[in-house]
Amino acid sequence: MVSPELQPLPLLSPSRAHHGKHVISTLLPPAMLIFVWWGCSAWNAVAAKQILQRGSAGSISNDGTLLRLAVVSAASNILGVVLPVMMCFMSSSSSQQVQWIRHVPNVGWGLAASHAIGLYAAYRGLVGAKVSAVQAVKALEPLIAMTMSATPFFSGGREHTKLPEAQSILAAMVVTVGVVIVCVDDRSYDVEALFWVLISSLVTQGRNQLMKARQRFTQVKCDKNKDDDVGVDKDSGTDDNDAPSLAIQGCLIFITTSAGAFFVNLAMVLAELIFRPCDIRSALGGNKTWPIFITGITHFLYNLASFGVLSFVVPATHSLANTAKRAVIVCASAYFLSDRLTTKACFGLVLVITGSGYYSYSSKSKKSSVNTNQRHFHAIKKYSIPITLTILIIVITQFWFFEIGEVRFQNNMKKEETKEVSVWADMSNGGIKVSAQKNHNDLSTMEIRPRERKNKVLFYNRYRPEQLNKGDLSLTEALAITAGNVGNLVWQYGATNLIDLSVVEVVDRFYGSSTNLGAKDVDAVIFPVANILGNRSLYDKDFAFNGRDMIRQTTIAILASDSPTLMLGMGSQAFFHPATEDKLEFELDLDPNGQIISTPEMYKLHEVHLQLMNVISQYTDSFFVRGSYTEKVCHNHGFQKAMAIGYPSLLISPNPQLGVSLKSNFDKLRKKPLKRVAINLPPYYAPKLITLFLGVLQKYPGSKIILQDNRDIKTLDKAKEELGIEIPKSDLVYFYNVPEWHDYICSKFDAVFGGRIHGSMMGIECALPTVIVAPDMRVLELAKVMLIPHTDIFDPRLTSHFDLGSFLTEVGDNFDALAFDTNRCQAARVYVEWMEKHNVPPNPALYKLCGTSSYRGNIVNETGR
Repeated sequence: MVSPELQPLPLLSPSRAHHGKHVISTLLPPAMLIFVWWGCSAWNAVAAKQILQRGSAGSISNDGTLLRLAVVSAASNILGVVLPVMMCFMSSSSSQQVQWIRHVPNVGWGLAASHAIGLYAAYRGLVGAKVSAVQAVKALEPLIAMTMSATPFFSGGREHTKLPEAQSILAAMVVTVGVVIVCVDDRSYDVEALFWVLISSLVTQGRNQLMKARQRFTQVKCDKNKDDDVGVDKDSGTDDNDAPSLAIQGCLIFITTSAGAFFVNLAMVLAELIFRPCDIRSALGGNKTWPIFITGITHFLYNLASFGVLSFVVPATHSLANTAKRAVIVCASAYFLSDRLTTKACFGLVLVITGSGYYSYSSKSKKSSVNTNQRHFHAIKKYSIPITLTILIIVITQFWFFEIGEVRFQNNMKKEETKEVSVWADMSNGGIKVSAQKNHNDLSTMEIRPRERKNKVLFYNRYRPEQLNKGDLSLTEALAITAGNVGNLVWQYGATNLIDLSVVEVVDRFYGSSTNLGAKDVDAVIFPVANILGNRSLYDKDFAFNGRDMIRQTTIAILASDSPTLMLGMGSQAFFHPATEDKLEFELDLDPNGQIISTPEMYKLHEVHLQLMNVISQYTDSFFVRGSYTEKVCHNHGFQKAMAIGYPSLLISPNPQLGVSLKSNFDKLRKKPLKRVAINLPPYYAPKLITLFLGVLQKYPGSKIILQDNRDIKTLDKAKEELGIEIPKSDLVYFYNVPEWHDYICSKFDAVFGGRIHGSMMGIECALPTVIVAPDMRVLELAKVMLIPHTDIFDPRLTSHFDLGSFLTEVGDNFDALAFDTNRCQAARVYVEWMEKHNVPPNPALYKLCGTSSYRGNIVNETGR
C-alpha cells in the first residue's frame, strides 16, 4: 500500500515540465537525497579504506586490525540504536511521530545477523584491495540477486520465484567480464580480500531477500488490519490509513536491523578483546578515534538516503542511480586515495558500470508474465553452452595476456649480459658487498643521455633549501622544520644529490607531516629514511603508535604510487646490548672490558615493518639498508633483496679521490699540531663518555660543539649538574643549511671528533681527519659499511689520559684510502644502475666518482693497479 503523497514519480514528467516551480519542488528533494547518498557513499568508502588500511597492506595480522574491523562495523550500526531512542523521547511533542513509532517493526535477529556479517565482510575486503576492485566485485550483486530470485529458498517460496530474463543475463555477462578484467589487471589486491567482498555480496543479497519477505509480511498485516478495522485502530483510535509506503517501511526495517546488527558487531568486539587481545588504543587510532565514527555515520546516512530516494523515484531509476554511485566512489578513491587506474582497469570498470546500468534499465520490463519469463529463460538455456564458452575464452585470454606480459618482462631482464666485477681493493672489514656477477649496464658502459621529457619522481624528504633559508632561527625553531634533528638534513641533502633535478619533475612529500603521502602518475618513488626498522619490543608499546601509523601510511603511499621505489638508508634501531621488554635502550658508558652482545638473530621486526618490506619488494629489485647488521636482520626475516650500502651522504663530495685527500690530511697531523676540533656529542649522556668529549673541547681552544638536537642540550645540562663542567654558549653552534654547515667545518677546523654519523660526515666531505666513537650499533654499522674511520665505546684507548692528536695519527696510519675511494665508486655504481634501469636521471657528478667522466675504459688501470 503506497500512500498518495509518497507515490513513486518519474524524475522528469513531461506533463509537468512547463511548470518551472513545480518541477523544481518535485526534483529538489530527490536530487538532494541523491547528493547525500552518493556523497556519503564515497566518503564512507574513502574513510573506511584509510582507517582499515592502517592495520595491513594485505594480509590480516594480530596488530589490532580485526578489532578495528569489528569496531568500525559496530559504529556503522550504532545510529540504528540511537535514532529510535531519540524518536521515543520526541514522540510526546507530535502525534505524527507517535504514528511512525507504531509502524517501527521489531528486530529480526536473522536479518540483523546477516546485516552485521555482510558489513564486517565488506570492511574486511577493503583491508587488502583497492576501492575500485571492491566496487567491481560488488557489482556482481545483481547477478547474485538474479540467482537468488530464481531460487525458492531465497525468494520466499515458489510463488515469488522469478526466472531471469534475456536482458538480465546479458547484463550479468558484461558485468562478469568487466570484473575479470579489473581483477586480472590490478595485482595489488589480496585474494582473501576479494573472497571477503564476495561473502559480503552474498550475505547482503540474502539480507535483501529477507528484507523483501519482511516487507511483504508487514504490508499484508497492514492491509489485513485495515480491512478488519476499517482504517481505525481499536486500541488507540488512530487512523491506520497513514501506514508508510514500501520505501519508508524498508527504511524502518533497516533502522531496526541496524539496531540488532549493532549488538551482533558488539559481540564481535568483545570476542576480539577476549580471544585476540591487543593494544586497544593503537588499534582504534590512539587519540584519533573520530574517523571511525565518521565512517559509521556516513554508512548509516547513505543507506537512509538510498531509501529516501526510493520514495521519490521508481525502482528502475533507483537502480540506475545506485550504478552511478559506484562510479562516484571509484572517482573519489582515485582522487583522495591516489588509487592509480590503468587504461585496462578503466575499461573493465566501464564494462562493470555499463552492465550494471543495463541490468537496472532492463528491470523496467519485469512486469511480464511468468510464462514470458520462462520462455526467455528457456531461450537463454538453449544457448547456454556457447555463452559459457564465450565467457571462458574471454577469461582465459585475459590471464594469457597477463602471463605473456610477465614472461616477456622476465625474458627482458634475463637478456642483459653479465660480466665479472673487478675487485681492486681489500674491503674485507667493511664496505659494500656485491655479488660475483653483475649486470652489464654498470658505470663502465653508461653515459649521460638526453631525454625527451622530464620524468616525474615522487620524492620523500627531499632537501629543500627554500624551506630552510629563513634567516636567524633558534635551535627550537630549526628543530621544528627538521623533524627534531638537524642531522637529518645531511642525509636528505645526500639523497637529493643523487638525481639530476634539472631534468626531473619532483613531487614532494615530507615523511611525518601528512597522511596523504602517495601520488599518482609518477615514474618512480625515491624514499630516503633512517631509523625506520624499529625493534618489535619497542613498536609493541603504546607510545609507538605514531611510528606504527606512519609506517602503515608509507605502505599505503607506495601501493598508491604503484611505481618503482628506491628506498635509501633503511636502518634498524639496534644497540650493543639487545633490547628487552623492560629496557628498550642501552645507553652504555666507556668500558674497556665491555663487548657487543646484540646479534641480528635477536632483532625481531614488527608486523608493520614486514608489511612495508613486502610491498617494497614488489616495486624494486633491491632496497638499500644502511649496514650489514640491518641487512642480516632483513635476510633473517626473508627479505633477500636488502643490500647494505650506507647513506647517500657518502657521495656528496664530487672528488673521486676523496680518500686520497683524507689520507693526506691524516698524514699532515704528524707535522702540523692539532688546534681546533669540531665535536659531535653522542646521542645520550654517560659520565665517562661525555667527560672524554668535553675534555677534547677544553684541551683545544677554538673547538666547537656542533649541536644536532635537544638531546645535546640535555647532555650539557646534566654534565653541568653532575660533572661540574659548564660549556659557554660561545662554544656551541648549530646549522639548518647544509652548504653553510659544510663551509664552516671545512674552513674553521683541523679535525672532527664525533659520536654521531651525520655531523661526522661533514668532516669526511671536507676531507678532514675524522674519527667516530660509535655509541651503538646504528652508528657502528654505518661507519663500517662506508669505511669511515671509527672505533667504539669499548676501545681501551679511550681513557682519562686520552690524547686525540696521537689517536688521529694512529687511525690515519690504518686508513686505506684506495679501499675508501673504491667503496664510494661502488656505491655510485649501484645507485646509478638502479636509476638508469628505472628512467630516473642520475646526477652527472656520480658518473665521475670512479675517476672518469664517461666510464669508458678500464677503471682498474686508472687507479694504478
